[in-house]
Amino acid sequence: MRALSVSLILISALQALAITLPQPQHLAIPLTKRSTLRTADGHVDPASIRAYICSTEAKLHRGVAAFERNTGIALFPSSLTKRAAASGSDSLVDDSNERWYGKIEVGTPPHTFTIDCDTGSTDFFLPGPSCGDACSGHEIYNPNISSSAEPLGRIFTVEYNDGSMATGNLYTDTVSLAGFKASAQTLGVASLYSYGFSSENFGADGLMGMAFKSISEYGANSVFQTLVSQGAVPEPVFAFKLASSG
Repeated sequence: MRALSVSLILISALQALAITLPQPQHLAIPLTKRSTLRTADGHVDPASIRAYICSTEAKLHRGVAAFERNTGIALFPSSLTKRAAASGSDSLVDDSNERWYGKIEVGTPPHTFTIDCDTGSTDFFLPGPSCGDACSGHEIYNPNISSSAEPLGRIFTVEYNDGSMATGNLYTDTVSLAGFKASAQTLGVASLYSYGFSSENFGADGLMGMAFKSISEYGANSVFQTLVSQGAVPEPVFAFKLASSG
């Protein structure tokens, strides 16, 4: 009976202590959105996006520098730096923010052409010597004067959503892009350009698709996929920088 009385006294004392102890306070810090990437009327603001990207890059650079300074450990291995040094680049020409043209070299000896880089298709073609007036104003690729050109004995036709098309014969030849060389690359030598590819509507000489073989009308790799399969590029990655300057 005495033990029960002691237990009841202890329970009562603990309950009283719990009541008198200060209760935990929930801490809430209100957050304020510092900036927006939209204008007052709700449209995307390119200037704000550029400023945000620059700010984020600067923050990451500061963090990397502090880590390496405090630990003496390089955050990124030298192999990444070597791969970056091995990367190539090709300056693009902006055509009214609709197309971006780059330069490539085709054949042996190499001849320079301008091409429209198209990530939505795979196949690569240039105007050929039998294209005539339809290809007037474009630089002509002549496989007969390239020692590395080989005919495939097949005809091609490519059509696009805007109604433009090109048709001709398939060849293989050496193609160099941004300092990297693809051997035996399949390309179309056009004998006919539609009006959409005429020089007054299409500033490049030809079109170079960047997509995968699975959507190729030729049943062949794109130039970049050929570079990857031949081990000509350090990584299977390409990118475009579209900017008003730099």
